[in-house]
Amino acid sequence: MGIYEELQERGLIAQVTDEPEIRELINSGKAVFYIGFDPTADSLHVGHFMALCIMKRLQMAGNRPIALAAARVISVTLPAVLTCAP
Repeated sequence: MGIYEELQERGLIAQVTDEPEIRELINSGKAVFYIGFDPTADSLHVGHFMALCIMKRLQMAGNRPIALAAARVISVTLPAVLTCAP
């Protein structure tokens, strides 16, 4: 069983575009992915911890993580939300 199937079996993958390609990238250790945290929040919570655990597991399988911890994460990841606000 590959890492993709392990995460899927644990219910950690809900929806994927082009599943065969994503599965191949993750299982072969060729995926580059990121997670981002807003350090201006009051604290980290279990959702952050789960993302960190998945990041570590994917990294152990040979994939390359990029972790962002900056107030700018919001403007990088959600530019449409910021520009479309009424």
